[in-house]
Formats: sequence, structure tokens, C-alpha cells
Amino acid sequence: MLTKNQPRPLTARQRTTLERGKRTLLTTVRTNPDCTAVAYGFRRRGGAVTGEPVVIVSVARKLPRDQVPAGRLVPGTVTVGGEQHGVDVIQAARFELSGSAAASASAKAAAVDPIGDVIRPVRPGCMITNNPTTAAGTAGCVVIDKTDGTLCLLTAGIALGSRTGAGPGGQVLQPNGQNFIGKIKRITTLRTDRVNTVDAALVELPGQIGATELIALDLMAPLTPAHKIVGLHLYTASDGSALYMRIERVLQEMNVQLLNCPNTDVIGQSTFGANVEKVGAASRYTSSVIVGMGATPVQIGDTYYNFDDLVQVDNGFVLAGDQGAAVLLGGNGNVRVPSDG
Repeated sequence: MLTKNQPRPLTARQRTTLERGKRTLLTTVRTNPDCTAVAYGFRRRGGAVTGEPVVIVSVARKLPRDQVPAGRLVPGTVTVGGEQHGVDVIQAARFELSGSAAASASAKAAAVDPIGDVIRPVRPGCMITNNPTTAAGTAGCVVIDKTDGTLCLLTAGIALGSRTGAGPGGQVLQPNGQNFIGKIKRITTLRTDRVNTVDAALVELPGQIGATELIALDLMAPLTPAHKIVGLHLYTASDGSALYMRIERVLQEMNVQLLNCPNTDVIGQSTFGANVEKVGAASRYTSSVIVGMGATPVQIGDTYYNFDDLVQVDNGFVLAGDQGAAVLLGGNGNVRVPSDG
């Protein structure tokens, strides 16, 4: 058994096998109202990572097996290629693509002061909003558009209204009101008819606004080769669990590169059990632990957008309004925000 939170990488063979197991199990648990996500990694016991590779099913409330109704029991194993592999059950509330109203309520309930200051030059971690969709989220990182060399902000599409009609040319404010900082240059469209790769938006910044790699309110060290970025936050659960997009996929999809940093030097590897940290507009600084790889959220009662390669972070990491925040390797894994989950 490994020590608590010690990162443990999966081999290529393990990933392939567990991915197949995950897809098999998804067909079973999609209709289970208790299930919130399916991923893979290693079994954890008492908070420690073991050496057993498993498919991981998240449920809204984990109960002893003998207290779960028979129709809602998660299988203890899954068969891949004629071999049985273990299934680990962990707790995580329902994952949602949250909007601005939820962001305000979430921060208020957790007694956290959001980062709503006017910040110039613009910094990663500050609050950004979109007019007229009223969407709100977090500035992720500063990038250069590879098509023309312009300075831009990168964030999640949901942070600027990708589900509510936002498009190129839409005004972006920081934090809100009349505080114009730029316009949406490119934004992805979430699809219900195929697997989505990323949900991202690119904001072009006028020269007089400017941006810096320093983090909002200096709550965290900036991105460097010693402080690597791994993703952008996307899905939020009421208990603060998170699903983030791999940063390399986002950069490729949006055709951008990180400011002043060769991408290969500052992009880290998401590893099961690794500590991660972020600064978000709603919850400020937090640090938690990666608890699932290749994650797919299970949504019930809402429009379903299929993702199959998100990374799951343990509870207390985010609040609604943090979507778009950059996720970096680091922290002690135990700076959590209160939540209502």
C-alpha cells in the first residue's frame, strides 16, 4: 500500500483495459440515479492508494453495500477480454455545468468572498462575465493566438455562455458592469450528438488592457516549469468535487500557446493521487487530490454532453463560478472549501 496521496501512474496497458471496462460499466450505470461519474485509476483504502487498478464509479452518497437497494447496487467487478477487474465506489455529488446564478449562491453558502475586484492588468483567477448572456466564470491563463500572435485569455466556454448563445464578438467584462476587457474571439459549441473534446473560449485583449501571468491577489504562484499546468476546470459538484479538461487538449483545440512559456516546459501530467491546486473566482485558493482518470459525468434530468477524458478531483476543490480556472500540480491536497454537498 502506498502512502496517502502519493501519485501513481497507470501503464498504457492498464489505461486501455480500464477504458474498455469503463465503457462497459457506463451502459449499466447511466440509468442508476445514484451514479454521478465513471472513471478509472487505483483502488483507495482509508485514503491511501493501493496497487490495484480499477474502474471507479462515483455515487452521490456512498452507503454500506447492504444498505443499497438491489436495483441500485454498483457491480463489484467488470469483465474485459474474459478477465474480471475490480470496481471501486467513491462519493461525489452530481456534476453540473454551472452558471452565474449558481455561482453567487454557491459562494454565499460557503461563506467565501469571490474575487470580484477590478484587476488590471487582467490576471488568471479573476472573475470574468459575458454581456448579454450573464454567464460568469474564471480567467484561466494568458495565451498567444497562433493564427495572428495576439494576446488572449483562455477560459472554459461555459464561463462565457457557450450553452446560452455566446459567440465571437461577444463582450467580456472583468468583473462585470461597464468594465470591458475584450471580445470573444473563438468559442467551442457543446454537442449532444458526439463525444466532446473540450469546452473553451478565447478572449482577445486590447493593448490598453493587457494581462499578466501573475495570479489574482497573488493567492498562488504563477505558471512556471516548476509549477506546471494540467487543465482547465469544467464541471462542478455541490460537494466541491471537480472535473477538469486536460490543458494539452484545450491548447490544441483553440490553436494557442501559453504566454512566455514553451508548452512542453510547463505542461504537467495528470496522475492518479497527485495533489492539484487552483485559484477560482468563487472559491479562491484550494488544493485537493486527483481521484479519477478518463472520467465521464453521468447526468440525469439535464441536457447530456458526453466527455470521455476528463480528470476528477476530490471534494472541496471548487464552487460554481470557478469554471475556466487553471488547475496546476501542487499544494498539500487538503485546502478545501466548505460546500452544501
